[in-house]
Amino acid sequence: MVADPASPTQVAEPIIGTLQGIVQKESFAVAVPKGIDLLFDQIAPQTPAQQRAAFKLEATQALSGGLVGEQPPTISVERVAPPGMRVEKFPDTFQQNVPGYTIYGIFWIVSMLASSVLVEKRDGTFRRLLVAPMKRTAMLAGKMLPYYLINVLQIAIMLGASSLLFGLKLGSSPAGLIVVSLAAAATATGLGVLVSAFARTEAQIGGLTTLVLLSASALGGCFIPRLTMPEWLRTAGLLTPHAWALDAYQDLLVRGYGLVDVLPKVGVLGAFALAFFAIGVWKFRFD
Repeated sequence: MVADPASPTQVAEPIIGTLQGIVQKESFAVAVPKGIDLLFDQIAPQTPAQQRAAFKLEATQALSGGLVGEQPPTISVERVAPPGMRVEKFPDTFQQNVPGYTIYGIFWIVSMLASSVLVEKRDGTFRRLLVAPMKRTAMLAGKMLPYYLINVLQIAIMLGASSLLFGLKLGSSPAGLIVVSLAAAATATGLGVLVSAFARTEAQIGGLTTLVLLSASALGGCFIPRLTMPEWLRTAGLLTPHAWALDAYQDLLVRGYGLVDVLPKVGVLGAFALAFFAIGVWKFRFD
């Protein structure tokens, strides 16, 4: 083994120990049969070769404690997790990219929703609606509903196509998958109401949505796994709904969690959606 003298002992020592174990096993496999042949030559040289070979095989397996031959080892090592602790599992390429780009895609509904609201303001539609016996919150909720349904349909198509075409396993909790999808779609649509409350022109909508969505998608892990990021970036990512939605999807798809396990993250997504919608309604101008 050739190693850099500056390499950490935490890296080199496990490799050295593994190599020593392999060398000892191979040395034992060669030395024991030779030792048995030596004993036969000294004690019972007249023993037939076939009988000697059979005895040598059985003795080698017995003496090696399972290191040589097909017998189970005398000592085995079993790795178990403490009760209540789940072993961490990491996503593969599909499990990272499919939910990541699905979340990235549904948040672009913000631009469509905000542009549609701007056109209706310009045409005077909202001013005419103010004479109707309807609360402003209900008006905006009605405006959100079609875009919310589009987002839900988009998620269903992305996950369904990935499962059928690429064999992506969708976990063992359809209920959890549905609840996370509904919460993520609500969060994206709520952000659309918030942006429409502040943007006054098409240019503002384009610039604001591009800046916010690209930044949030990058921090939230939609482009690269959050586990590869520095600790401070992983913490900053928790300020985005993207990170919570992606973690919830990967809990279901990668780690086999159920509905109850992802409810805390669904609750955070619901809080994002409610905050976006509430601030949007508060700041929204109908003229």
